[in-house]
Amino acid sequence: MTALRLDGVTKRFGGLLAVQDITVEIAPGQITGLIGPNGAGKTTLFRVINGSMPPTAGHVMFGDLEITGRSPHAICRLGICLTHQIVRPFLDLTVLENVTVPAAFGRGARAAGPARAEAEEVLEFTGLSARRSVAASVLTLAERKRLEIARALATRPAVLLLDEVLAGLNPAESERAVGLVRQIRARGVTIVMIEHVMRAVMALSDRVLVLNYGRLIADGPPADVANRPQVIEAYLGPRIEG
Repeated sequence: MTALRLDGVTKRFGGLLAVQDITVEIAPGQITGLIGPNGAGKTTLFRVINGSMPPTAGHVMFGDLEITGRSPHAICRLGICLTHQIVRPFLDLTVLENVTVPAAFGRGARAAGPARAEAEEVLEFTGLSARRSVAASVLTLAERKRLEIARALATRPAVLLLDEVLAGLNPAESERAVGLVRQIRARGVTIVMIEHVMRAVMALSDRVLVLNYGRLIADGPPADVANRPQVIEAYLGPRIEG
């Protein structure tokens, strides 16, 4: 059984091949880490999956359903949601209102009352209940990151794409975010996460994919992938013999 499948996915920007012929299957219920140097094509691949960018070639499958070329809101309503590295909540709305909106319009769209109840439950789960009535504009970075996750969870995703949820957090905040990711997986949500905090991604992931210059150069268990020469070279550069 497959939660998400990419078949020959390629994304070209003029003469630049940002993503090159990616073929991979994501198993349901797992955490898959997607790593690679800056500019490797990770976020571009996420945007192709969630419909923000159409692929130049290839196909994206959600279970047995082809979703290639569908709009982001249509893909979200099917059950795939993307969080953004640079979070953009509705700053003038309260935390509760920020989460009620996706609860109303996500998978299995709900009326205002049930959507608000769903949002309350999500805020409790993500540790934001105490901030429910404040404007999103006054939240700390760590709280905004959690709000971004809460908004995604309110859409009731089957597959959650997390783009650098640990970026900018201190060690204590990162540890709390890691715990939240584990709790989300425990609810049966399939997670694919882009992350540069290697200790966290290696500890969280069942499997790690490595991109470099748009190509998939490694795929396997975290400990195995971390020791592969081509992965070390992608991050550190070629070894210089003395």
